[in-house]
Amino acid sequence: MKKKYLCFLLFFFLMFMITGCKEEKEKEKEPEITPPVEEKEDTEIIHTEVLLIDREKQYIELRSCPITTYDDTLEIVRLEDGKLSPATIDDLWVGMENVYVQYNEQKLIKILIDGKPSFVNIRVGIRHSIQDIADISTLFHDNIILYSNSTMRMQTFDGLETYQIPAETQIAFNVHTSITSQETYIDAWIGKTYIKTNKRLLIEGANEISVSSISRQLGAPSYYGRLEISIYEGKMLLVNEVPIENYLTKVVPSEMPSSWNSEALKAQAVAARTYAQRDIYNQKFPNYGYAVDDSEQSQVYNNIGTTEAASSAVSQTSGLCMFYEDEPIIAYYFSGSSGLTANGNEVWIEDHVIDEIPYLIGHNLTQDEEGNPIEFDSHSEESMLQFFKQIQINSPCGANTNHRWHVLMTKEQLKNAINANLKMMAATYPSSYPQLKDGEWVIADFPNDIGNIQNIEVDERGESGVVVSLKVTTDQLTFRMINQYNIRFTIRPRDAISDVMVYHGTNQYPIYSRVTKNDSILPSGFFALEWEEDTLHFYGGGSGHGVGMSQYGANEYANQGLDFKAILEKFYSNITFKNTNGRYSSLLEFEKYF
Repeated sequence: MKKKYLCFLLFFFLMFMITGCKEEKEKEKEPEITPPVEEKEDTEIIHTEVLLIDREKQYIELRSCPITTYDDTLEIVRLEDGKLSPATIDDLWVGMENVYVQYNEQKLIKILIDGKPSFVNIRVGIRHSIQDIADISTLFHDNIILYSNSTMRMQTFDGLETYQIPAETQIAFNVHTSITSQETYIDAWIGKTYIKTNKRLLIEGANEISVSSISRQLGAPSYYGRLEISIYEGKMLLVNEVPIENYLTKVVPSEMPSSWNSEALKAQAVAARTYAQRDIYNQKFPNYGYAVDDSEQSQVYNNIGTTEAASSAVSQTSGLCMFYEDEPIIAYYFSGSSGLTANGNEVWIEDHVIDEIPYLIGHNLTQDEEGNPIEFDSHSEESMLQFFKQIQINSPCGANTNHRWHVLMTKEQLKNAINANLKMMAATYPSSYPQLKDGEWVIADFPNDIGNIQNIEVDERGESGVVVSLKVTTDQLTFRMINQYNIRFTIRPRDAISDVMVYHGTNQYPIYSRVTKNDSILPSGFFALEWEEDTLHFYGGGSGHGVGMSQYGANEYANQGLDFKAILEKFYSNITFKNTNGRYSSLLEFEKYF
């Protein structure tokens, strides 16, 4: 019995061992379960430049990047002092080169801004014509013809297509719209190679590139740096990206005669450089892809070729700008004054005088026989009329042929000129043209015919003496024209239908010494009015907007021995001078920030 019991235990033990080993082997054979490996999405990270931003359409063009749209998932950061902080799309400015982007085939993922805005170059919109800055259509081109005596390299902005244009080749670009697809595109021939694209084209050459499809005072202009051709609403836009210092060598001689005193040219160079820097920061035209245009809307560029005197003035003031606190000032300048310069807050307005601009404070530059400023009362129209009727008045701007001017317009001529321009101007600047209805000033549509003129009078004058607004009364309505720019571009002598005589005088003679007729606009906002039966006399002085530096005044002060800094301090208040030279250095190993 005992023996059988031991055998039973031995059998049970052997079966347990066999079963346990089998279970362990089966466990060893089971595959290990591991989490799936996530494949990293293919992305590109590049150093780039902002060429265009249209925030309303959420559209952006970045050099060498094929993705042009963004959404709210786009991450934007700024790197400063080794630390990253959040940024927004508003921190991206056209022309910025301190920018890096990460993208994949579908979208923009992340943008890195390295430090504060950095601009070595300026992007200039090249108009088809600079004759009428109020005509926005002159920004656009039906055709563009380029030529260079050196090889040109052309590529689409995303870098996906590149072309070589042989030296001494003329290439014509045209814009077409497909009848079937309604797609608008640029096309051109390079020899026997046909090019067709709807992308921005970047064109560079070893030498300057001439644009024979447009004309300036010097003839067909040529441009240093890079030219860009893009499509905007069925037309072509032409942009020149150029180093700021090179840009200035063609601005200074276009804005001031190179024969003038070298210190005046230096003052002009500093003012123009400061104005350009501030315009880049102002970002007026980001959806066009440029910071300034080449007309008086910004600064006249490349209307006159470079000159040795102007280039020397640029070189000797290299990088120097005027600052108020930590920002470059808006360095307005103009041709010649009436002996008075304007307060900026009384000129650059929409519907009312704004807060004082600390560096754009008007000055009385006139002198009596004892060297004191000639007094006037800006609150008295009679006082202002007597001031502007004085032709021989001692002023550093006296040599200007528009130092004093006199315009005569009948009521019929005034009506014709205003009818020709009022609707367009009021549509563009509606708050500057209020109408009086039921005792209140309101914004309303204007009729095609304002009716018969009953009266025009100065409604408001600034403390500096400049006209702020006119009040116009007809047998149909009463309205205001606010802002001297709007007044001058609404009452245009050229649009009076019949001849309007304009008399001009320097301070050398007691009478007006030159006569023109049908001038494009009223010379300045410094004037007073006098009615003689049905004829309105404008007695005025100076030419241009009257804010900041008078160029004639700068030259006269230079002739008197002032250096360029002292000249600038005559016209701008509370300024300091800072050097803005510097070139952006690319980040090393920028990929680690993505």
